[in-house]
Amino acid sequence: MAHLQTRISTPESLHALSIARDQIVRNNAEIGLFDPNQVHDACGVAAFARKDGRPTNELIELALQGLTRMEHRGACGCDPDSSDGAGILTQIPHEFFARIVPNLPAAGQYGVATLFMPRSDYQAVKDLVRSIVTAEGLEAIHWRELGVDDSSIGFEAKRAQPVTAQLFVSRPDNIRAAEYEKLLYFLQKRIRKECVSEQAPLSAGNLYCCSFSSKSIVYKGLCLPSRLGQYFDDLKQPDFASSLAIVHSRFATNALPQWPLAHPYRVLAHNGEINTVQGNRNVMGSLDRLFASTLFGERAEDVGQMVSQVGSDTRSLDGALQLLIHGGLSLEHGLRVLIPEAFEGRKDLSPEARAFYRYHSGLMSPWDGPASVVASDGERLAAVSDRNGLRPQRLVETNSGLLVIASEDGIIDIEPGDIKRRAAGTAGGMFAFSPDTGLRTSDEVIEELFRKDPELYREAETRRVMLAPSFKSSPDPDNELSSERRRFLQRAFGYTEEDLRILIAPLVIDGEQPLGSMGDDTPLAVLSTQARPLFDYFKQLFAQVTNPPIDPIREEHVTSLTTHLGPKGNILLPDAKNGELIELASPLLSHADISAVREIAEQRERFRIETLDLTFDVGKPGALKAALNNLCRQAEEAVRNGTGILTLSDKAVDENRAAIPSLLATSALHQHLSRKGIRHSTSIVVESGEPREVHHFACLLGFGADAVHPYLLLDQLKEYADFAGNDPEKAQYNGIK
Repeated sequence: MAHLQTRISTPESLHALSIARDQIVRNNAEIGLFDPNQVHDACGVAAFARKDGRPTNELIELALQGLTRMEHRGACGCDPDSSDGAGILTQIPHEFFARIVPNLPAAGQYGVATLFMPRSDYQAVKDLVRSIVTAEGLEAIHWRELGVDDSSIGFEAKRAQPVTAQLFVSRPDNIRAAEYEKLLYFLQKRIRKECVSEQAPLSAGNLYCCSFSSKSIVYKGLCLPSRLGQYFDDLKQPDFASSLAIVHSRFATNALPQWPLAHPYRVLAHNGEINTVQGNRNVMGSLDRLFASTLFGERAEDVGQMVSQVGSDTRSLDGALQLLIHGGLSLEHGLRVLIPEAFEGRKDLSPEARAFYRYHSGLMSPWDGPASVVASDGERLAAVSDRNGLRPQRLVETNSGLLVIASEDGIIDIEPGDIKRRAAGTAGGMFAFSPDTGLRTSDEVIEELFRKDPELYREAETRRVMLAPSFKSSPDPDNELSSERRRFLQRAFGYTEEDLRILIAPLVIDGEQPLGSMGDDTPLAVLSTQARPLFDYFKQLFAQVTNPPIDPIREEHVTSLTTHLGPKGNILLPDAKNGELIELASPLLSHADISAVREIAEQRERFRIETLDLTFDVGKPGALKAALNNLCRQAEEAVRNGTGILTLSDKAVDENRAAIPSLLATSALHQHLSRKGIRHSTSIVVESGEPREVHHFACLLGFGADAVHPYLLLDQLKEYADFAGNDPEKAQYNGIK
């Protein structure tokens, strides 16, 4: 069956595959309920734990057995012996290491880095790593190359095979365990940064740190799941023991197979896709310097990026969870922040759970997509499902003290009489386990997290400003356009007859986006002879796999348009002031909404608004670039002086002044403030006549805007009020909806 996962492209191979598969169907047609037609390829992931917390080699054997039985969920390329990746995360096997490492300190008194080392410049890269460790005042106790069985992997995996090595580092007596883990995290980041510097050996950039911890360790590679234990000699040793383990069989969808991209990562393994990953990376990038400074103070510049902006979605998610854990959040807390359950509009959630989620929603955007995630910090286990529950989780608890959480049932043999409990993961649900607290469900986890600081969440709730959407007439006369002014602006922003008739009019009539084909027979914007909005140069990005479409109306309980305005707090520093935000039901602001925001800003200094001009003099050479630079300079100065909301407005467009494309201005400003480390201190509201399609708004929000006031579109919607029973408020409501 494993060979059926091979990606084959030639007609002859496809024919052979079809014949082989039909044979298997015939051979297994009468074996119970098994039907090969129902076998689907998606990553297999599982977590195992002994409830008594006692490390055993038996648990390692069970984990490898479970990994083998999930081989059908992995994949391989043209070489059937080179898989997309398989791996295992365990606790540090101290008894095993004590046998093979001379003068090893007691358990917990040392850390282990597992490294994929480049074959060229090996000694130079090794010396660089050791020098970084020594420079931090730590002793490099021992360096070893892991014994591996090359015959167990295919020629493609062998072609890219790194040298897998381990570095053992002592823990100074004056450093507590949590601070030591944080120091190892710092070392992991610093090693990566220095390996890609110009001074490093040429191939040092290929070094990858699989794990660096005093509590957990990762073994992984491009070998078939059934051969992971054969490839690594360490995993064959009878004294290699752990009380918990995470295993993963990978089916690559969004990134080609590479040794570093095999799971588990440093703290988690993942089945699914994070479809919001680019937006999540943008947010984490904008907070990068803030988090680095909070964690490492003056050493912030030594660590480079806190969360990877490249590679797979899981790699970035793993980096974000690592950051939160080392920033002081527990494993469960970090996972609930990154992958929250749906909470808005749900009547079954407790007020405490709603307050917990609402507080964090203003500080961190959710990492969303069809996802089943299992994670461990080396002491605890947690498993969480995405808010839609589009990837399965199955839990089995036995009377003999074993806990198994997996993407399917039956990955290990369990006597029916030994089963104490079975459960299925729910949409947005969580299982969490530690030997101290036992097995807990999502409700119990949230209740426990809330009890740690109830006043924080309760006070944060009282500070939040809720702004209900309104489409009443605005008291601001600038929002009322004459017919002549409206027609001028439509020409200035490139509105066409098609925009008015086919795109905007149906919004008013039907209250929904006009349907159309995904195909586009017009020339690509970059090749068009016509002037096209900058938005047209960007296309939709989405994972083209088996994810069902989401209907935001019928599935309202798992979707949300809520956004926040005002300075964002630091999630690593709990403070009730972090909840002091203007909460909007939608990022699209009506005339009345923008007036209400300005009124709030006049009453609260925290939300002080400064409006920046988005136009430039078309008669001056180089005026556009100069205007962009001036915009960034003015914005930076305003933010440093305490401005909580920046409004970018192109209302000054006239015969002599053209608008900077709103997408260009938004992106430039967002990136500039991020580089300066102050993006979190303000919100960006785009007040523009340019956006008029769903795609336009999606681009603006994706490239850094927090909210958009489409004043020209709103004015045109009012003009079409006859289509909505001569009701201007209804016309605007329909269009925004």
